[in-house]
Amino acid sequence: MIHENNKSVVATFYNRCMSQGDIAAVSEIMAPDFVNRSSGLAGVVDVERFVVESRQRWMTLAFTIDDIIAEGDRVAVRWTGRGTPRRGQEASWTGMGFYRLRDGKIVEHWASSDPLGLRQRLGDRPAGE
Repeated sequence: MIHENNKSVVATFYNRCMSQGDIAAVSEIMAPDFVNRSSGLAGVVDVERFVVESRQRWMTLAFTIDDIIAEGDRVAVRWTGRGTPRRGQEASWTGMGFYRLRDGKIVEHWASSDPLGLRQRLGDRPAGE
């Protein structure tokens, strides 16, 4: 049963926080000592800021959970993001997230995605090109 609860908590991040922009949900699911080991975000306020800034960059933004697996205090997610940035060119991208939970809240997150590939699909070019 704890596996299903942990999966539900992580799904809340994608569904309510990132896809719907529900900032209040961040403090419901993130531990005060949360750390993103990939980006350096730390704490609830950093995650709230990340959600707000992400939602501001995109006119539309939604995430679909393609796979979600739980084992012990860990949850693994494979996801697809879709959105239309302010310039209006729709894009999709994929990634994976690995989470550790404690007492029903997310404590740690490791992420893997392709931001360079997304930027190139949107017509951005890295510096030096």
